[in-house]
Amino acid sequence: MAVYEVFTQHVTYKYKTTLCSKATIVLVVCSVLATFVPLLISYRSNGFWLKTDTFQEQPDIKFSHDYLLVLQTDVPHNSIQCRAQFTLTDNFQRHCLFKSHEEDVNHDGKVDFINVNMQVPLLKNESVYSVSLILTIDFHISSIVQLEMKSLVPFQYVGALPGASLDAIADLKFIQKKPVDYRIAESIFRSPLLLSDKSLKDLFFTYSQRNYSTTLINSYSVWALGRDLEKAFDVKLRIAVPDILIVYRPGFWQVIKWAWIQYVSIFIIVYRFLQVLQEYIFSNQLVPTYKLVPWKIT
Repeated sequence: MAVYEVFTQHVTYKYKTTLCSKATIVLVVCSVLATFVPLLISYRSNGFWLKTDTFQEQPDIKFSHDYLLVLQTDVPHNSIQCRAQFTLTDNFQRHCLFKSHEEDVNHDGKVDFINVNMQVPLLKNESVYSVSLILTIDFHISSIVQLEMKSLVPFQYVGALPGASLDAIADLKFIQKKPVDYRIAESIFRSPLLLSDKSLKDLFFTYSQRNYSTTLINSYSVWALGRDLEKAFDVKLRIAVPDILIVYRPGFWQVIKWAWIQYVSIFIIVYRFLQVLQEYIFSNQLVPTYKLVPWKIT
């Protein structure tokens, strides 16, 4: 008849000693090592405390219909400006036909594309060599961190020869100089950005000092050469709003969870190693102890 193993029971030996003994010192040293060695290894290996983390989110963008268009002509110091708020005191400003519409392709309630079309009438002796367009948007993210602000979307193109129109497409990019605080709602830069009394130089300098801003990347442009004297200069810009990468400071429980996982993973290895070491020391009586054998206990 075949014989097979149905159950296994381990024999447990107990080792006893007095409070002031070498065996107690071994126990204390192993306990201290099991506690602090994993902490030291995980801390010195970098990344024990999670200082920053990242996530992706598509921002909620709303075009505020405030803009500034500057066309550089062949006449020095005679640029053509088109603003949302026209002021008659500026001789270089000109009325233009402005159209814009927003597209929500996937119907999730967030804008996926912003389309802008501007037509600027020109004089017969005017030729356009470069285009500078600045749009203002309301920027909002809310899934993990809360950030709401007014921001600029600057776009520039310089042509070698005079042009009749400009068609461009680009992606919106979020720029940050410091992490966003976790669960702390930030509502910043709520004042108007395009002020009539501020030059482009001052505007860009002030805007570059911000910790959070937006810009355009992956820009592709088509510059049509020549000019039809009966047609206005045409500017078309299509802005895609993809998911952006946001760096933020994690909260307390996320930091503790990250540190705890690292500590426990190293603690298991160190603790097991020290258990084998103690078993070797006590079983071979390298330090004096009283060994209690189960079947000899009465």
